Amino acid sequence: MVLRKIASIIAGDSDARAIKRVEARIPQIRKWVEKFSQELSTEEDFHAKTAEFKDRVQHKGESLDDLLPEAFGLVAAACKKLVGTSWEVRGNELTWEIEGPYDVQLI
Repeated sequence: MVLRKIASIIAGDSDARAIKRVEARIPQIRKWVEKFSQELSTEEDFHAKTAEFKDRVQHKGESLDDLLPEAFGLVAAACKKLVGTSWEVRGNELTWEIEGPYDVQLI
């Protein structure tokens, strides 16, 4: 990808290899986004999933790196669910318009 070429030019091959390793997780993350978007519908569902992640790290021995694709997928699914939601922030109404991160943001 273009990003790898730029990294190789700027910082050498080791950075390009690191980007390639992280880039390989994008399809995994996107699968979790779709799964969570279909299965989780309430704010409580998202909180419960986060609690499950904490339990898996603290009591079941999983590492944060193991959970990374799921966790990023959960955040992206939450972004999709929030589109069109408005809040008042310091007297101004703000509407969530970000559907989810681009691949380069996940990297």
